Amino acid sequence: MTKVVFFGTPDFAIPALQGLIDAPHIQIQAIVTAQDKPAGRGRSIRSSAVSEAADRASIRCLKPELLTDPAFLDSLEDFNADLFVVIAFRKLPDILWQMPKHGTFNLHASLLPELRGAAPIHWAIAHGLKSTGMTAFFINDRIDTGDIIDQQHIAIQVDETLGSLYQRLSNLSQKLTLSTIEGMMTGQITAYKQAQKAQHPQAPKIGPSFQQLDNMGGVQSIHNRIRACDPSPGASLMWPVDNSLKVKLFSSSFHGDDARKSEAISWEFSKESLRITGPDGCCEIGEIQYPGKRKMAVSDFLRGMPIQGNFPLV
Repeated sequence: MTKVVFFGTPDFAIPALQGLIDAPHIQIQAIVTAQDKPAGRGRSIRSSAVSEAADRASIRCLKPELLTDPAFLDSLEDFNADLFVVIAFRKLPDILWQMPKHGTFNLHASLLPELRGAAPIHWAIAHGLKSTGMTAFFINDRIDTGDIIDQQHIAIQVDETLGSLYQRLSNLSQKLTLSTIEGMMTGQITAYKQAQKAQHPQAPKIGPSFQQLDNMGGVQSIHNRIRACDPSPGASLMWPVDNSLKVKLFSSSFHGDDARKSEAISWEFSKESLRITGPDGCCEIGEIQYPGKRKMAVSDFLRGMPIQGNFPLV
């Protein structure tokens, strides 16, 4: 029986956790997650998705304010775990990840060393990558740089959104978590070092500027950024009819054929459709959200607010 302590917080970590719960040869001694926090419009106190999963499975759940708290560290020592498994959690102090006898491994949503950082799924789509995956690697004293244990690859579809890729990678993490533990405990896996100075795209934490479509440089880049913000937070662009407003765009489909290209990047409205066209092709927008309104299909929106013709992209 392999004794494990699991670290995770959001719903992304649930498939991996559920795989461990269901595995007959694994004993989860405890789950470590974020403290309960105010959330939503009412600011009511809510537990993390991982905390709720721990409650459903009747597994002890620890929610330390500080990961260096002596009482918390003593509790972990008492478990005498074989290994710690980390997915979508904060940085661990050295004293913590060095604790288990077989080490601590993390699941990262990219093919390291590509896309190191806090938002690898967003940036995989924003960079227009054709493939990505999950990496299991040993944690060390630097973020996302530890020795790689194993990786699994998936293709990114041409119109795939953040929401879709997020869920597929989350599901993929379950298989990788279980195979990594099995390989580690049977000695069938040999970890290898990452290329530390390789020139790979990075994945820094996203902020408000990430969702802005202004000055993207081309329609393909606009299409990629719309997908990378779909379903949330939504990519925004100045509304051509009123430059004081910004609308959010969703459900983009890219077309690179010559018939739909234009010399300059512009909005193209017809009776029931909206496209953004440019020298490199066009993207057709399926959904739109006007300020103060709910998200809706473009065809429904244009029936209520008829616009036709071409407008320069501001």
